[in-house]
Amino acid sequence: DDSDLKMAEYFDSVADAFALPRPPRISRLAAEKTLSPVQMSFMRESRRIGNQRLKKELKLRLAYPTVDAGIAEAKAASAAQ
Repeated sequence: DDSDLKMAEYFDSVADAFALPRPPRISRLAAEKTLSPVQMSFMRESRRIGNQRLKKELKLRLAYPTVDAGIAEAKAASAAQ
């Protein structure tokens, strides 16, 4: 999407949209003691990438150009079930 959210902001947005409690924040040291090596690897390797080139060169049109648009669609789909 075109959003520039950090992972925690994304999780907060999803929680807020579905009236769930926000995930707790823990320090990296606490995470290393709590999370599995695979989960820590994901956290260390998580990167932001831009999509401007996809849209410009490949003329890609995003189905959900923002996180809010994707969350709204997910919320509507869950309400329809």
